[in-house]
Amino acid sequence: MAEISKLGKGRCIVYNEKPYRIKDIRSVVIAKHSHARTKVELEDVFTGEHLSLNVPPHENVKEVEILRKRGQLIAKIGDNTVHVMDTFSFETFDAGIDKELLNELTEGDEIIFVEYEGAKKVLDKKE
Repeated sequence: MAEISKLGKGRCIVYNEKPYRIKDIRSVVIAKHSHARTKVELEDVFTGEHLSLNVPPHENVKEVEILRKRGQLIAKIGDNTVHVMDTFSFETFDAGIDKELLNELTEGDEIIFVEYEGAKKVLDKKE
């Protein structure tokens, strides 16, 4: 657990049991005689959903490390699912993907993906 005010942009936290990346964090004063608050702009790692929070600066949150990994696209399964091979462990699995990115990829392309508690998502094409 870490205090939210001690974390910086780009770090990942768990909020409502979902992983979020901190897009922006700053201290704000709501009113003249009130305590300072921390305004945090979050982005869901898997869905891209944006969330804005106003929390006390001493609020404790669970910080997690979400690693970006390399893989290879094996097959397109559906509109938002692909079959991927991790190029480090050679494990194969199904992962989520945005439809726009799916249209840019062909089988055999190298990709970047993230994994958190068994859920996996393709983020980008490796250049």
